[in-house]
Amino acid sequence: MSNIPLPSITCDSLWKKIPFYTKLTFLSAVLLGLLAHAFVFTNFLPNHDVFYSMFNNLRTDGGTWSGRWFLRFPKIISSVFGMPWVNGILGILYLAVTACFIGSLLRVKTPIYCVLLAALIVVFPVVAATHFYIHTSDAIFFAAMLSSLAVHFTVRYRFGFCAGIPLLVFSLGIYQAYFALAAGLFVAVLLLDALRGEKAKCTLLRGVRYVITLGAGMAIYLVTVRLTAGNNLTTYQGINTMGQIPLSDLPTLIVEAYMYVIRYFRWNWYGDHFSSMRYLFALLAMLSGGLFCGLVIQKRMYRNLGNLLLLGLLLLLFPLAFNVVVIMNGVHHPPHLVMSYGLVLAPVFCLALLELAGAETEKSKKIWHGYAVPIISWSVALSLAVCTFGYWVRTNQAYFKQHLVYEQGYAFSNTLLTRIQSLEDYTGEEEIWLIGNASTDFSVHHSAPALEVLLPMTGIIHSIPQTYSYGYFLRYFLGNVQEIRRPHYGDLREMGLVEIVEGMPFYPADGSILRVHNRIVVRFSTNVYDPAH
Repeated sequence: MSNIPLPSITCDSLWKKIPFYTKLTFLSAVLLGLLAHAFVFTNFLPNHDVFYSMFNNLRTDGGTWSGRWFLRFPKIISSVFGMPWVNGILGILYLAVTACFIGSLLRVKTPIYCVLLAALIVVFPVVAATHFYIHTSDAIFFAAMLSSLAVHFTVRYRFGFCAGIPLLVFSLGIYQAYFALAAGLFVAVLLLDALRGEKAKCTLLRGVRYVITLGAGMAIYLVTVRLTAGNNLTTYQGINTMGQIPLSDLPTLIVEAYMYVIRYFRWNWYGDHFSSMRYLFALLAMLSGGLFCGLVIQKRMYRNLGNLLLLGLLLLLFPLAFNVVVIMNGVHHPPHLVMSYGLVLAPVFCLALLELAGAETEKSKKIWHGYAVPIISWSVALSLAVCTFGYWVRTNQAYFKQHLVYEQGYAFSNTLLTRIQSLEDYTGEEEIWLIGNASTDFSVHHSAPALEVLLPMTGIIHSIPQTYSYGYFLRYFLGNVQEIRRPHYGDLREMGLVEIVEGMPFYPADGSILRVHNRIVVRFSTNVYDPAH
């Protein structure tokens, strides 16, 4: 008889080994992810980078010059085409696995809390901002999965750091910002274990192991970057200065990391959630603080000064850890929204406190636990549910705006090409020179001012003709294969076109499109780069 089990038997055996709470978290994340992001998966909402990388998504973000030398490997799974449905579904699956690892690490097992955890992981606004870069979004979420898996191995197994370090290196090699997710998870695990009554010495020793894991992962990654890119790293977001932050900048960066958390949750820095939600965040902070203090009192940690000081230190380090990307970027390059997924650990930690408080309530027979903890727990759970609903609505407002940008950009471009093609002696082989940028009158904010509330959100463009990759849009979406150029002032001077262009009115006025020297010149504005200035 064959010793090889049938596929059905193997799958059934594996399925039974997976804890119920993990299955629930995964399935909830997939379902809620589809409900939240179906619009962007079933429509094409491209931005400037997508135009450029739609058929070769390793050009913009995957080159070794950006330090993302491992990005090409997860992209092999979804191919080099920027396909919304394929990339979107794969990204949600990766996030669902990430949610499972986070739930396991933080011991979130209660069914309703598993659903809330899944919702937070897949609906947090950073996910929507990442989907605007749909050509590479699946790979970015693959990095999140690797980061959480690295923490899982390191925490769960004695020698798990042997797997955790290379996994962390690979995650950094895809998208560096998810280092913050790993750092935040490590601190969250230590915090919760300390609240469960773990001895300070044990917590400290594990903390040292986690710091070594993070440090080794970063150090090896920096070596691989130098081996793959040498001195050719891009200056974008300070990537060329990775590992070279002056010690004198650290105090400023540490303060900035804390302030960044306040800007995001209190001041709605990116416009990615409703301004009124700041009151909800404040309520969550106060209620969660109450649960935290209640757990400290329940465990009588105030009797041991060492334990209390360690707990305070970990609590102080937590926001710094999940927002360490601010320090990684340096003083001159504040992170944008896509780089800020570590912030999701703030509401997720509130959820983990709920789970822990509930477990302690079941053990305790104190009367106050019968009233205070349930009331606070209900308030926190409902606040998190309202929070995820708000994220869902805001996410789809952002998708709706990008859809209008696309529709308006397509209509504008169709009219522009029609006018170009109506020129006398037009052959279709001329270069098209676009002078300056299209007027803000063609921006979506001009026709729909209500959408300005989403202005700061990363990834959303406001006018397709104003993008650096407009020529690719005309090629791929309108089938125009003529070469599109945005000339510098020196190009105009060299071709003797300065006086001619200065005499042209701005588009769409008559005379704003001319055929000159076998080129078609379109004047949008006076905004032409002059290297002499």
